[in-house]
Amino acid sequence: MTVLGATMRIRPIAIMAVVAGSLLAGCGSTTSAQQRPAHRGVQLSASSIPWDQVGSGWLLATWNRNKGTAPGSHVAGNVANPVNSIFLVDPAGGRYLIARYTNENESLAGWSGDARRALLVDDVSPTRISSIDLKTGLVSDSFALSTSNTVFFESVAYTRPGGLALLVTTQTNNAQLLQRYSLTGTLQHTYPASFSEVGAFGGSVLSSPDGLQLALGARGGIALLDNDGTLVSQVRVPGATYCEVKRWWATNVVLASCGGASSTQRLFKVSLTGGTASALTAPPRVTGPDEGDENAWAIGSSVYLQDAGGCGVQYLAQLQPDHLTTPVAVPGVVRADSVFVLGTANGQLALQATVACGSGESALWFNPSKNTSTVVLGPPLNGGGVQVALAYPDPIG
Repeated sequence: MTVLGATMRIRPIAIMAVVAGSLLAGCGSTTSAQQRPAHRGVQLSASSIPWDQVGSGWLLATWNRNKGTAPGSHVAGNVANPVNSIFLVDPAGGRYLIARYTNENESLAGWSGDARRALLVDDVSPTRISSIDLKTGLVSDSFALSTSNTVFFESVAYTRPGGLALLVTTQTNNAQLLQRYSLTGTLQHTYPASFSEVGAFGGSVLSSPDGLQLALGARGGIALLDNDGTLVSQVRVPGATYCEVKRWWATNVVLASCGGASSTQRLFKVSLTGGTASALTAPPRVTGPDEGDENAWAIGSSVYLQDAGGCGVQYLAQLQPDHLTTPVAVPGVVRADSVFVLGTANGQLALQATVACGSGESALWFNPSKNTSTVVLGPPLNGGGVQVALAYPDPIG
């Protein structure tokens, strides 16, 4: 977003496609990386991606040569505006270079459910949204969204299940608006922005796995809409003054992070058909590190959470029988770092470690039952830093 009065211009999308096979390193076969643990840390040819296996357990990430840094600090060897690389990373840690880009204002913003496309957003007004074909590394679709000094871009996501359209949220005068666009920028639908029972739309949205319905976070709870905008149901969350939808916890049950005027964010399981909201987490201890419960994932009989700590730190936590949370130490991650949960697969958590309130370090898998972690991108495997990492879109539960 530009400063008021500044000249606005669209920056060109600067994606450099990688020639298939040109960066093959240490691999002479297209055998699945899932069957080749030796691939961890090895850069593989994009032409050897086993597309029929890409899905749960895979990561999509951007990486560059700069090491993670805290705000305002400098690390020797880091450069201004480094070249960013987009990698697909298989479950064993083999990385496939998809493309490189040089626009410092672009960032990875989404991954389609068919696993074939990624979203890049250039957030300089007017905001440019581009889809990258992961097979070729080239821009397949791109358009400029009408944003300005008064209309701000907030988020974009592919629709489910196959990512055939985009859900875009914008903000004007503190009011959020949800719209659906085609991949080329044609406005297809504008959704209701206020609801009789749960109030104004708050900016968060989830497509149902089949793409037929949308769950929207609102000021006082959750609203469920059909894909054409028809209101299906509303569920109030007691005491909430804002709610964010996070993920589908079960069929017709949304996990929401809600807070009130005098309460910290807590997690609620909201039944969109039963019309009830049950608390997953209790109000945090006054003396504890928990400054808010933001998301959760069930692995076996345990529940792991994304929690907010003091001064902007993020950390991994585990739910206890009393519905309070306790921090989880991840092997190999410096305690002062932030940890972001990306998703789950095969009884493990995909995580990204970053410098607290700073830039990215590594993407890794954490096995809670064994208390082990395995880095698949970033230091110590290939140095530099992981800027953004996405797990393949979460299933229900």
